[in-house]
Amino acid sequence: MNARPHSSAPEQNAEQKRQHLEQAAAGLEAQRAVLGDLVVDSALEALRRQLAELGPSTHAGERLAGERKLITVMFADISGYTALADTIDPERARDLLNDCFEHLVPMVEKYGGTIDKFVGDEIVALFGAPVAHENDAERACAAALEMMAALADFNQRKKADLGLHFGINTGHVVAGDVGTSYRHDYSVMGHAVNLAARLEDASSRGEIFVGTQTQRMAAPFFEFEEMTLEVKGTSAPVTAFRLLRARESIGSARGLSGRFSPLVGRERELGALQNLLADLQRRCSAVAALFGEAGIGKSRLTAELRARAGELKWYEGRSLSHTRGMSYWLGRDIVRNLLGIGAMESSSVGLKKLRETLEEVIGEKGLRFHPFLARFLELPLDEHAEATLLGLTPEALHRETFEAVAALVLALAVIQPLVIVCEDLHWADPSSLQLVEKLLPLTASAPLLLLLVLRGDDDMANAFLQRIARQFGDRFQQVNLEPLSSAASQRLLQNLLKVGELPAGLARLILSKTEGNAFFLEEVLRSLIDEGVIKFCDGKAKFCQEVQTVTVPDTVHGVLASRIDRLPAAEKNVLQTAAVLGRVFDEKLLVSVVTRETGRNGLRDSLEDLVSREFLRHHTVEGEPDDSHRNAYIFKHALTHEVSYQSLLLARRKDLHRRAAEAIEELWKPKLDEQAAALGQHFAKAELPTKAVEYLKRAGDRAASSYANEEAIGFYRQALEQIKLAGERDDSGSFRIGAGELRERAGDLLQLIGKQEEARDSYASALAEIENEELAKVRVSTARLYRKIAKTHETQHNCDEALRQYDRAELTLGASNKFSSADWAELIETRLGRIWAHYFNQALEKMVSELDELRGAVELHGTSRQRADFLHHEVLTRFRRERFVVSDETLALALRGLELRQQDGDILSLGHSHFSIGLARICRFEPNEAKTQLQAALIAAERTGDLILLSRSLNYLVMVERVRPNANAAGRAVKRLLPLVTREKMTDYIGVARATLGWIAWCAGDKRTAGAEAKAALEVWAEGVPYPFKWTALWPLIAIAIECKDVSAAAKYSQQLLDPSQQPLPPELAACVAEIIKAHKSAQEKEALEIAGHAVQLARKLKYL
Repeated sequence: MNARPHSSAPEQNAEQKRQHLEQAAAGLEAQRAVLGDLVVDSALEALRRQLAELGPSTHAGERLAGERKLITVMFADISGYTALADTIDPERARDLLNDCFEHLVPMVEKYGGTIDKFVGDEIVALFGAPVAHENDAERACAAALEMMAALADFNQRKKADLGLHFGINTGHVVAGDVGTSYRHDYSVMGHAVNLAARLEDASSRGEIFVGTQTQRMAAPFFEFEEMTLEVKGTSAPVTAFRLLRARESIGSARGLSGRFSPLVGRERELGALQNLLADLQRRCSAVAALFGEAGIGKSRLTAELRARAGELKWYEGRSLSHTRGMSYWLGRDIVRNLLGIGAMESSSVGLKKLRETLEEVIGEKGLRFHPFLARFLELPLDEHAEATLLGLTPEALHRETFEAVAALVLALAVIQPLVIVCEDLHWADPSSLQLVEKLLPLTASAPLLLLLVLRGDDDMANAFLQRIARQFGDRFQQVNLEPLSSAASQRLLQNLLKVGELPAGLARLILSKTEGNAFFLEEVLRSLIDEGVIKFCDGKAKFCQEVQTVTVPDTVHGVLASRIDRLPAAEKNVLQTAAVLGRVFDEKLLVSVVTRETGRNGLRDSLEDLVSREFLRHHTVEGEPDDSHRNAYIFKHALTHEVSYQSLLLARRKDLHRRAAEAIEELWKPKLDEQAAALGQHFAKAELPTKAVEYLKRAGDRAASSYANEEAIGFYRQALEQIKLAGERDDSGSFRIGAGELRERAGDLLQLIGKQEEARDSYASALAEIENEELAKVRVSTARLYRKIAKTHETQHNCDEALRQYDRAELTLGASNKFSSADWAELIETRLGRIWAHYFNQALEKMVSELDELRGAVELHGTSRQRADFLHHEVLTRFRRERFVVSDETLALALRGLELRQQDGDILSLGHSHFSIGLARICRFEPNEAKTQLQAALIAAERTGDLILLSRSLNYLVMVERVRPNANAAGRAVKRLLPLVTREKMTDYIGVARATLGWIAWCAGDKRTAGAEAKAALEVWAEGVPYPFKWTALWPLIAIAIECKDVSAAAKYSQQLLDPSQQPLPPELAACVAEIIKAHKSAQEKEALEIAGHAVQLARKLKYL
């Protein structure tokens, strides 16, 4: 990622320049007492001239448009004023109050706050509105403490005795114009505002009460005392905090307290920076920039580098987001650290360290720099030094100060190689940037590494970086931090939570939201911990509940919202409108929506500016060539998309969704089915349910036609929600029409993917939708729903209940002498379903009877698909009749069924035919032919999402590998089969999987495992209808019994092989098994063992073992 060039749009540059100039002016006013009137007034005059040249803001109205924002609101009340005002003239009282406000308001403005209003002797200030900063809670607390100090100074000057008390709270509000069309003001509304007012009411003179969210976000910088308050307007006590003081040592605002991870995914970048340290130890200097977006890990990488710096001298200076208008903030921080002056040390200590350092590193000549550096560090000077400086012009003072700083740095670097780190250079004030630029040439004459750490979203810092890159050529190196890879992010998660594996869904959710940004990842984790989703036991994470989504943490919201608010108004509007269209959006659609709302055309410049600022990226639409005329964009971060969308007022969101839907209908008129999902979502969010239902249903049908089953179910359910919403607004009940059909379609897909209980509930709900309709109109629909409910029971082998539901379906249809074609079609489906239930009940005679009764109806009234289905059921009946010793005639019938279904072309029906042939082939011990058919069935199951066909295909593919025999392949097949059938409680197939595991163990000589697994299979099969392939478990058990000379066990297992419910053995093998039983009954143990040994050999030859 390279430094971003200046925006080419003059209007954007002017608006940004205006904001910077206004911040600088506010900062100068705040420092008037320190810098003096002469310095401040001369600097302000220059700033005012520049502001006048820019003219009025073209975007002022747009900037104050309504939004939803995360802000920190401050209520500050002046104590003692009311009593004083009662004792003096009103005019004097007003002047005193205004004078007091003149002292207090600059403290608010210094930290980027905005005065919302003055209410009597109360100040209401906003931090985060109209422009957000990523640390508004910190800013508000700092402002409150400085307001206390400013009031103390005011009292001393005016011989007054006024006090202050505060309520400060952070939360989401609605911000925008409040009032009538002819008189209105910008303000904020919401619970967060009300609670701040209540906290002020509860505080006493000299106290600053803050809410929990403010405290959490400002805790690294300030000390607080927790308390519980009874406040008006709340039903329960409120937890609040008393702000005490700024911390002497600032903690980390980022990272999870008590959780640590080694550095991950930054080996290459760390290596590049370590090479610079190695060069510096050889006295080779350099200038380097560590460049990356907010939260990407720049500070962590810098800390890791510092830990590897060895004996190199390392000094840091840091800019803060609110110090951009405070001249020389970064420069002072660097010099204080060079001199070892602590933040809380007194002026006298600072002067002493300054003098001692200058004498030590430069000598007596260095003392000439003392007054310049003392003034630069805001340390007091004696009268002689003060007089010397007053005789200099501002330009001369500026030049001499820079020379003094450069001399100090040069002297220190000559003594020992020096690393100076400028953290958060993107927030540096212009004066500090000039100072840093003054230091850069020193790298040519002394061992010095200047490391500049910055983001890529600031014009001033970017221009600075480009300038020094050109100036220093080979001595300049830029290290770009890209997002962590998915694997590195996964390792970071595991390290922080101290777990080997996370729940797959949770890990996927976190990684998709945070997209390789370490700060975002840590804050999302923090929010999940706060919500109780993740808890810790003995230092390791426990996952207490499932989550489907995560909200944007307020800390991340602040970072992203501050970036968005710094955009020119036109670009911000484009970004917010684009957020309504989705994370990925089409330029043509965006232009249409913006044009409909504002009349503005031509967004390419704005979009490219947003790309250059790394809010958006170009996106290639899947399935279209790179040179396609369609131009699409994607939000670089999912969280940026969410914050942009959440900032919109609900009314504007609704309006934009409507405009988006109307634009799609116009732009993609010939291809609306392709856009049905987007149209359904937009109309739903526009609260136009009738149109939403239409498109969501179309989207569901489209998804279902391509077997995107989960998506289709989601669309149908959303459509049902819209029908419900529409019905609440219309008592006529017209919106209920179609609800039953949607529930039925959802049920069909739920049944297909194996969610039988949910499918049953969906069908039952569909029945409830039509129960009040006249039966003649819904007779077939009602019967169909009963049949489908029966199918869910049958799939779970609850065949008696299935048969009862099939009876209800047939009873609903009534007598066949008045049947329409639809009646006949439904009757045939019901009868075919009943045959399946008899199949699982092993009721052969009933299967035969149903087939005989149904044959004539199928020939006269059945569809081509139903004729093929009838043939398939005839094959099933033959399987039962032949006890799975499949004859040539049955195999031929199954092949004929496949031919009929190939004519129909339905993927799912073809899959079932392939399965029937595969089952026939494996029953005939033809594993290669069986594998071909079963793999075809498996492909159909995977394409359609048919969980039952998938399970059956996998089960008999396991048996294929068993018969071949191939233990390794069988093991791989079982590994896929067993979790699936265990989850779905398919006992027959669980038994096959366990039996095969037993056979694999037996092949490997592990008799103990083989016996345990085989016996477990028999136990599973004992729970239901007898499974006809128990030989898969019995033959290993017989072989083990012979090896152990356990004739009794061998005879017991042999007896089960001959049970009438089992697939008959080949005659020769069956005779051997019968002889084992006979010899054991005759107590001829030796002979029984010999026969059993021969039987095992023969079973191996015939592929049973």
